Amino acid sequence: EMSESVAYEMTVNLARQTKGLRFKKRCPRAVASVKEIVSRMTNCDDVRIATGLNEWIWSRGIRKPVRRIRVRATVVEEEGEKFVAVSHVQGCILRKHFKGKYSVKKVIE
Repeated sequence: EMSESVAYEMTVNLARQTKGLRFKKRCPRAVASVKEIVSRMTNCDDVRIATGLNEWIWSRGIRKPVRRIRVRATVVEEEGEKFVAVSHVQGCILRKHFKGKYSVKKVIE
């Protein structure tokens, strides 16, 4: 039997999440914010960040996380456990790539 999974695509504004924080807290807070926002959107507590996404957020060091990031959150159900896998949407790196993009929900067969 085929189980359908759901994927969400959204832009997370990390600048808003880390504004005013002291330097050494910024990147850890940015990663935690992605988890929190995805958790709220998908209604699932177990959120797993892909290595590539984590490295992208940290790419400019602990003090200066990327300001905006486009992520794809896929709800995975296997062997009785349910979690959300979050990955970076490649190609969304410049400001123009975020213009006119909204949060979308896709059902994958």
